[in-house]
Amino acid sequence: MLLLLVPIALLLSVSLLPWEFLLAATSPGHDQNRTKLLTYVLRQNIGHHYSGKDVDDVLSRAAFNLYLKQLDFQKRFLLDGEVKQIRAYEQQIDDEIRTGKFLLVPLAERLMSQGTTRAERFVKELLAQPFDFTIAEEYETDPEKLSFCRTEAELKERWRKELKYRVLNRYLILAEDDGFASPAAIPVEKRGKIEQQAREKVLKQHGDYFVRLHQDTVQDQYDR
Repeated sequence: MLLLLVPIALLLSVSLLPWEFLLAATSPGHDQNRTKLLTYVLRQNIGHHYSGKDVDDVLSRAAFNLYLKQLDFQKRFLLDGEVKQIRAYEQQIDDEIRTGKFLLVPLAERLMSQGTTRAERFVKELLAQPFDFTIAEEYETDPEKLSFCRTEAELKERWRKELKYRVLNRYLILAEDDGFASPAAIPVEKRGKIEQQAREKVLKQHGDYFVRLHQDTVQDQYDR
């Protein structure tokens, strides 16, 4: 409900602003203009949020938690130490709104850019070798039950299980497409080829995914 109301509230408030301010906010090359616009709108509400809530540390913490989920809901890009760097601003969003000086966004953009590059490296390395499907492993699919990894080794292991799970699903789909009723019906000499095809398809999917992530800009972070 919060995410749906924000654009509506801003649209109603923005329509009352001078046209000169709006033109400045939409001109290219001004990364913080939308932030200044938001600051102006909130100040017109005399320190209160559009829903009647105070713009204080309580609202700041709630906004921060939403922002962190948008950044890395699956907990596959940021390490625990990096999240702690971002969390240092958990109660300062209201102060940044009042001053118009945002430090959280540039930091989060830099750390996410590093995390994306790191994850892309993990994916390429892990998908370069076959997975052993004879080993039984547990894989948690609910990110709410996961914590952020403390080390790169832990994060790479999380990616390994994620990719193994996806490759296995793709392997089963390819086997069915080839007319095999079950994995056991696949001839031994064909299993390696199907597994390789599965890894290649998963690598292609993730390659496209990382291209989109690398296109994220500081302005996208301000928009969030």
